[in-house]
Amino acid sequence: MMEPALLLHTQWALAGDRSRYRFAAALAERPAGSWDAKEAVWLAGEASAPEDTSAVFVQSRNVPPGIRLCLLPDSTAVWNVQLAGFRCCIVFEEFPWQKESTEMLLRAWRSMPSRPALTLVLMRQEHRAGSTDLDSIDATLEEARRAYAAQGIPVLVEGSGQLLDVFSMRDSVIQKYREDLRGQLVTLRDRIEDFSDYYCKEEFPVHRTAARGCLGMGAKDEIISYAVARASGETCLWAAWNKAALGLLFAAGRPGNMCEVLRAYEDILRATQLPAFAEMDVPAACIQLEAALKAAFLSHMVVPPAYDRRISWDEVRSAGAYAGLLRNRKGEHIAYWKKYKEFLAEVVESVCMERLDGYYRHWEGMIS
Repeated sequence: MMEPALLLHTQWALAGDRSRYRFAAALAERPAGSWDAKEAVWLAGEASAPEDTSAVFVQSRNVPPGIRLCLLPDSTAVWNVQLAGFRCCIVFEEFPWQKESTEMLLRAWRSMPSRPALTLVLMRQEHRAGSTDLDSIDATLEEARRAYAAQGIPVLVEGSGQLLDVFSMRDSVIQKYREDLRGQLVTLRDRIEDFSDYYCKEEFPVHRTAARGCLGMGAKDEIISYAVARASGETCLWAAWNKAALGLLFAAGRPGNMCEVLRAYEDILRATQLPAFAEMDVPAACIQLEAALKAAFLSHMVVPPAYDRRISWDEVRSAGAYAGLLRNRKGEHIAYWKKYKEFLAEVVESVCMERLDGYYRHWEGMIS
């Protein structure tokens, strides 16, 4: 079955003077003065809560599919910082046109290394002047339009019947967006392959044989120790060791355990904008991977029937008695350690690669 194409959402900033609220009000079919200029307001055709929980969201049937508009609030923040994450920007300006504040916005926009597509919208006066002034006002408006157009800036004029043409930018933006994402797919594939190559080498933390590493003798001694096994409360030695191993593998802040794998996995996901493009919650994905690794551990390390035997800790009261028990078990702890190393050397990489490859194929299908 073919992957469904993802509707590429683009985030558009509405900036400029107060006339931007008149444009948004027309789209939302509500009074222009109903929003606080100090808060961000998001508009979209689909129900979609903003990432910023302090922002206001308004659903509007007049916003084209795949477009999310943000009325930027009045702010002292640097404008190019406010524009971070936006693919398009519409700058609104009303009479008197060619304001210095608009020129400052345009200069800041030009200085951005990766600037969004921009269109300037010249808004007519909300309350028109007397008829004797109309010719003068229209001439001034036309002068402003020509001046901005001479700078290579696309300009639309309110009342020309083409105001909603501002959204025609989306097609060219989407095409460039797809090209960018295809390039990021290449980056993601490279990072996944690097992870696979690196994971199999001794340099990867979970394979280091240092005393505190997951494959080191220190780890083996800790997992199979008398004190740890007895404290587990388990009466099956294999189950006791599993309990100790899980605690060791996923202990926060311990070097050379699954936290290293989860960190590498998160780094791969954050290496591109693909998760953001797909609206993926990366921390949640890491939590899901951790759960999958724990489940894979319990599946791989299930107690073999030959070792599913119970003991009484009342009869094993010392480390010496425990050592004797292990000798009588005919290499049970050796079999356990071999199985444990198989989990780290093979199963962990397989679980991670399966999930990463799944993300890659899914996103590739959506972008194509």
